[in-house]
Amino acid sequence: MAISLVAGPFQRFITTSVGNSNAAQMIKEGFNINFWADLGPGLIPAISSLASGLLLLILILFFINIFLTGGLFDSLRANSRRYMTGDFFKSSAKLFFAYLLATLLVMFMILFFGGLVIGVPIIISRASDGDGLTTLVKISSIIFILSIPIFLLIIDYARAWLSANGSSKVFRAIGYGFKATFSGFISSYLFMVLMMAIQGGFVFLASKLLSFSPETGGGLLVLFLLSQTLLFIRLFSRAWRYGGVVAMYFT
Repeated sequence: MAISLVAGPFQRFITTSVGNSNAAQMIKEGFNINFWADLGPGLIPAISSLASGLLLLILILFFINIFLTGGLFDSLRANSRRYMTGDFFKSSAKLFFAYLLATLLVMFMILFFGGLVIGVPIIISRASDGDGLTTLVKISSIIFILSIPIFLLIIDYARAWLSANGSSKVFRAIGYGFKATFSGFISSYLFMVLMMAIQGGFVFLASKLLSFSPETGGGLLVLFLLSQTLLFIRLFSRAWRYGGVVAMYFT
C-alpha cells in the first residue's frame, strides 16, 4: 500500500526526470542541491502528489486501525464462548462508527487540552522575553506529555464499555471512560505508562531499522526478519494494552 501510494509515484517521477543516471547514488550520499535543482518545474507537482499519497495512506491506516480495534476488544472480553474469525469481523463492522466517533472525540480533547496547556503559554511568551515564561512553557509541555496516558485510558475504557454492552452510545461510553480512569487512577496510569514506554521503544527500534541500508542478500534477509519481528512486537504490545484495560474493566 505504501509503495503504491507514496514510493511508486515518487520513483516514477525520479526515473522520468533523470532517466538511468546515478540519481540513486546521489540521493544515498545525502542532500544534493544540484540534483534537486535539475529536476525542473516538475518537482512541485511531484511533491504535491507525494503529500496527497501520504495523507491518503495515513487516512486508510487510521480507518483500518479503528476497524480492527473493534474486533480486538470484542475478542479480548472475558467470556466462555468460542470466538471465531467471523465474530471478529462482525464486531469490527458493528462497532466501527461508534469507535470512530469516540476516537475523534478524544483526539479533539487532546488537541483542546494541548492548546490550553501549551498554546496559551507560547502566546504569552511571544509577547514577553522573560525567562520565567520559557520555564512555564517547558513545564506546560511536561504536563501535557504526562496527560497523554490519561486520555488513552479514557478512550480504551470507552471502547471496552462499547464492546461489553454492544452499544453505540458514544457519549455514555466516554463518560464511563472518565469514571473508570479516575476511580482506579494509580494502577491504570502506571499500566498505560508502561505500555507507552514499550511503544516508544518500538518506535526507536523501527527508526534505527529504517536507517539501515543492506547491500547484500543476507542483509536484506536480516532486515526482513527484523521488520517482521518488530511488527509482531507492536501487535503484541497493542493486544497487551487492550487486554489489560479489558481486564481492569471487568474487575
